[in-house]
Amino acid sequence: MFLKNVWYAAGHSETLESTPISRRICDEPIMFYRTGNGSISALHDRCPHRFVPLSAGTWTPKEDVVQCGYHGLRFDSSGQCVLTSAWFDIPPIAGTVLSRSGTLRSDVDLDG
Repeated sequence: MFLKNVWYAAGHSETLESTPISRRICDEPIMFYRTGNGSISALHDRCPHRFVPLSAGTWTPKEDVVQCGYHGLRFDSSGQCVLTSAWFDIPPIAGTVLSRSGTLRSDVDLDG
């Protein structure tokens, strides 16, 4: 059992400067990355199609999308699937990655 609605540290802000990071918080895999406008996005680290970790895929900062390494589905920072392969369609509800709501802060001093 885990406490909900409390702060959990996922890492230092500078670890999000170049690549996404994956963390397990409250036994849930969460992928964090910095978007093009500098905000932090937190998505469930699992593609809804075949449950492959999104953090194992590729991140395209110029387009602000994460691409699953299995079939190439692309997700924006809200978790919405924005591109699928030409040979199959993903129903809208199945094509959404859970986006973590709440406040994501990068200005807290974890070192004291």
